[in-house]
Amino acid sequence: MDLQPPVHRFLEASRDRAPEAIALEAGDRSVSYAALDAEANRIAASLLSSGVQHGDRVALLAENGPGYVAGFFGILKAGACCVALNTLNKTRTNVALLDDSGAVALITRAVQVRRELPELLARSPRLRTVLIDRTNPAWDLPDGVRVLTAADVAAQTDARPPVEVAGNDLCTILYTSGSTGKPRGVTLTHANLAANTRQILGYLPITADDSVLCVLPFHYSFGNSLLMTHLAAGGRVVVDNRFAYPAAVVDHLAESRATSFSGVPSTFAILAARTDFLARGWPDLRCVTQAGGGMTRALARRVRDGLPDHVDLYVMYGQTEASARLSYVP
Repeated sequence: MDLQPPVHRFLEASRDRAPEAIALEAGDRSVSYAALDAEANRIAASLLSSGVQHGDRVALLAENGPGYVAGFFGILKAGACCVALNTLNKTRTNVALLDDSGAVALITRAVQVRRELPELLARSPRLRTVLIDRTNPAWDLPDGVRVLTAADVAAQTDARPPVEVAGNDLCTILYTSGSTGKPRGVTLTHANLAANTRQILGYLPITADDSVLCVLPFHYSFGNSLLMTHLAAGGRVVVDNRFAYPAAVVDHLAESRATSFSGVPSTFAILAARTDFLARGWPDLRCVTQAGGGMTRALARRVRDGLPDHVDLYVMYGQTEASARLSYVP
């Protein structure tokens, strides 16, 4: 397992070991490591052909799914830095974060921006390129912005780009929630994320046979960490963006036969109160991890007592400023 920077080597190494293994499941779609790596290469080629240069910041606005993951690794393969944006942000917030980060390109999907794209581009003069799955004839986009669709990306080469990326190059900017004030961009290098992933895999028993059902957004440090650790190990990431319907998530966890599940304290409080999560036998589940805030002793005990004895519970601590899950209590 290659856990040295740059971070996109995680995907490439797993692809080289088992190209046909499933990297990602989202809805009825399964994506192999080979297909995911190839799409990331095409996105990187698209960015480079549009003028994105080493060290540029490229924003990514998409919900969890194959598009987000290919976009994230495509940005890194181009030698750029991924600015991960929350899909729940208001347009004015995204405008402020695009300006703050200095992003010169944006990868998004039409369903995420709907009517907002013209305003977003008009108020973000640094943006020169937009990669989007499809355009809307009703959009009146400003002059000077190059718009590339899925068809344009598909026409690019899927060869790995010959771009040198060092460990101290900027990998991603993750914005804090802003719960105590203005959101702040946390800058993490490839070496930061590689070291953090290596440390987590030193104590969590994640292998190529493992899988995680992920309800945490990838633009959030904990969600990003789940993506990194499982793709580095060659495992499977099962996406579920429906936590508004927690009972459906519990059913999906069982149906997917995922071996791990992760959440913040409110995740487990909701599951304990509104579903039968703690009453099932979970024959496939091996590991449950919690981070993203302090979980009360009462809730931790309730989760521990409710899960089968064969399921390990890890209560973890981390902070965005130093990447995710820095320590744990077994």
